[in-house]
Amino acid sequence: MHPIRMANAILTLTTFCFGRAELVIGGGREWPEVMGVSLDKRGTGFSEALEFIRSAAYKSRGSIAHWATGKPPLLWGGASGPRMLHAAARAADGSTMSDIALPMIGAKVLPALA
Repeated sequence: MHPIRMANAILTLTTFCFGRAELVIGGGREWPEVMGVSLDKRGTGFSEALEFIRSAAYKSRGSIAHWATGKPPLLWGGASGPRMLHAAARAADGSTMSDIALPMIGAKVLPALA
């Protein structure tokens, strides 16, 4: 889904649930590989989507909707690799990890956070 549509959807949902909506954005796991999208483009797209949605949710003006005047929805980055974790740390409220085994945390994740 395009980031504009994601921003619109999360802000609409936030209005309907009185500020309790949250959004997790990830890199797509295997789907970009199936479509032939390189890892570099996936990381760049992930980072750009986070920054765009953050901007749309936090800098909107001239609206009376709850999301424009109240607390914006939480934005999470679904990441487990070094580049994605850095992008999530920079532009999201936090990061969620899936498909990650305990040994991978010490070998892969902790060095990315240093």
